[in-house]
Amino acid sequence: MRRHIIIILLAALVMSTGAEAAKPRQSKKRQPAKPTPEQILSQAKALFDDYRFDEALEALEEIETPESESLRRRAELGSNMLGRVEQVAIVDSITLPRIGFAEMLPQWQECGKVFEPTANTLPLPFLNGTTAFATADGKRYIFTSPDDSGRGGYLASSYRLVDGSLEQPADMGSELHAGAVAEYPYLLPDGITLYFAADGEGSLGGLDIYMSRSNGSEFLQPQNLGMPYNSPYDDYMMGIDETTGYGFWLTDRNQIPDSVTMYIFRVNDMRRNYAADDANLIDRARITSVAATLADGSADPAFMTTYAAMRHSKGPERDADHDEEFAIAVPGRGIITSREMLSSQMGRDALDRYLKCNGRLHSAQQELSGLRDAYRSGNHSVSARILALEAELPQLKERVIEAANAVIRAESATND
Repeated sequence: MRRHIIIILLAALVMSTGAEAAKPRQSKKRQPAKPTPEQILSQAKALFDDYRFDEALEALEEIETPESESLRRRAELGSNMLGRVEQVAIVDSITLPRIGFAEMLPQWQECGKVFEPTANTLPLPFLNGTTAFATADGKRYIFTSPDDSGRGGYLASSYRLVDGSLEQPADMGSELHAGAVAEYPYLLPDGITLYFAADGEGSLGGLDIYMSRSNGSEFLQPQNLGMPYNSPYDDYMMGIDETTGYGFWLTDRNQIPDSVTMYIFRVNDMRRNYAADDANLIDRARITSVAATLADGSADPAFMTTYAAMRHSKGPERDADHDEEFAIAVPGRGIITSREMLSSQMGRDALDRYLKCNGRLHSAQQELSGLRDAYRSGNHSVSARILALEAELPQLKERVIEAANAVIRAESATND
């Protein structure tokens, strides 16, 4: 009897086990893969570039790397800046080529001149790819002198001596060593106020615009200009004409390939910030709309009238020998051969830039022709300059083409 009971129990156990085995196995729910530090950093960077600084800081709480620490510092700075965005009336926005933009900047005779240094224009050690500044009287030069590494640089100053040579450049002071490189200087005619760009610990983007003032013997601790002048991207330089009351600064925040944006703005007598709880604060800081900066009423009608007259009378310098020697084909308009044929102020401004580029190209071609004649006559000392001009000519031709296209776009838009 006991044997029968055992057999029945074993059979029941087998049937039960088989039934369990026959049941479909329920798969475990897969947990979403935890983001890697690299993915978190990439997400935080995207939030940072979009001016969502507080969200970027929240994302960075999950990781701790040297890269995240650097981004965290910048996001904290951006969050603070976003609470103090200055109201600025931007009256114009112009796209300039990244290479050679110095030739197309507003140049006010009484303010000095921005230029790209060469061995001929500045026979002193300078960091390649930077701009230099000369005061209106031509007696002082400010530029970026290379540091020992050759990759960074500091602001240096040199005065022109009685014999016409330049003195040994002097470091303008450790207070201006705001980063690995300090560049794009612009000194106001007062000789006291200096604007420049640097990429240091106090910078939001790669390069930020700073302002410093001299106490008569040295320049003091520079101040970051904040927003909207600075952004998560590179902001290059600032120039101001106190006589007309307007200025400009350069930025690559709009990410236009091989180009930078120049904003021309009205200079405020005193700083006025937007309310920190303004619903459109990010758009104001980013300058999503140039027109919106004027809609705020920051630019009074009298100033706009003065600015329009200034643009007409004080446009970029033109080569007088080639002022009217041009022919630009505009679809639907035919061949434009005179200034009077242009129907818009934007088109006339674009023509000014075209004529200046074309004049520079013509001068370079003439110089190259003369140097080649000299070389054929046995003067082989000019060979280095010949090679430099031959390398420069393709760039100059590209600038002329782009400037001509700007005229065409301006006039085509008018036709539309």
